[in-house]
Amino acid sequence: MLVTLVGDKTIDTALGQCIENGVGSQALDRIQRVRDVLNTAPLLKKLALSTTSTEGAPYSQRTLLPDSGNEILSTPSYIVECKRFNTPTTCAETPLEQARYMANLASHIDIQNLAHVLSAGDPATMNIPKCSGFYTNWDKQRFELFYDIPTLDGANASPRTLRNLLSAKENKLGAFHSINNRLRLASQLAQSVLYVHTAKLVHKNIRPETILIMEPPANADKKTKYPYTIGYPVLFGFSKVREIEVESEFIGDHDWEKNIYRHPQRQGLHPEDKYNILYDVYSLGVCLLEISLWTSFVICGPASGECRDNGDICSIFEKSTGGKDSAGQMRKLKPPLAIQKAFIRKAQQAMPRIIGEKFKDIVSILFNLFGGGPWGC
Repeated sequence: MLVTLVGDKTIDTALGQCIENGVGSQALDRIQRVRDVLNTAPLLKKLALSTTSTEGAPYSQRTLLPDSGNEILSTPSYIVECKRFNTPTTCAETPLEQARYMANLASHIDIQNLAHVLSAGDPATMNIPKCSGFYTNWDKQRFELFYDIPTLDGANASPRTLRNLLSAKENKLGAFHSINNRLRLASQLAQSVLYVHTAKLVHKNIRPETILIMEPPANADKKTKYPYTIGYPVLFGFSKVREIEVESEFIGDHDWEKNIYRHPQRQGLHPEDKYNILYDVYSLGVCLLEISLWTSFVICGPASGECRDNGDICSIFEKSTGGKDSAGQMRKLKPPLAIQKAFIRKAQQAMPRIIGEKFKDIVSILFNLFGGGPWGC
């Protein structure tokens, strides 16, 4: 996969010859697809969906995927991911509205380019979604990306967020799946992040809510589904993605349940540093820690936006000084570096007995990477 990072026509020629001579592999085929997409201009007519094709039935019949902002279309089968306009736009009559319109038009081009890159996605082998098209919904002030739902055993897979699995009620009885299932999940998730980076993108939003686990359909044998086994992951959550070389906006938020997945220098409303790929790697490390322990650091309530911690990571919060004692409510996160140290300490203390020393060492490294420049070097 690292071959895709080398911007050399010689690589393209050599790959083409290998595949043409029948000495290629599935891995080489995937590398060639990604490089072909990166070396060609977006096909707007192919990827842009028309108003009439997305507003009427059956496109209007959507269901919200639990613990996720994504929507599910059953007929035709799509997972829909939405990205709101950076600036609300009503009309282009005033100078301000004209400026906002042009800003959103520029974002339209970014979405077009993203859809183009993700059109080469392969959920089953690359662990990133395959984008079939996008739509600029001016009425709802958002862009919509349409991803194919993968098939398993001839039927559409049933997607669940990793957050949903980590906090599932079945977990109260203990884990029924094997440690090898977790290691495979971790490896596939790392692969998906690498593919995003080989496309010269930074994701900026890696957390269990943006990772969908593809499970067999509802009528499949229960032994082939969670909690007895774990499906394969597909990385979504591309609403914040940007090209590596594009200038960072230095925009954050105060949502603790999002900030704990961010590198210390990227937490808070005004992050300190330009985003680089190593910050994605840090986010991956937090997710791998949760996967290793098979616990959800964030517990989401039935009401939208109602979140608390699981009581196992209270060391990342300041001690309560009054008000509600329930975790995550009316409490303040510790400084970013203290949170990082808490995760490293948790990995070193808990991971060896659960998943082994080697994987503990890998996750600890992910927490300690740092540097400057677009590639974090």
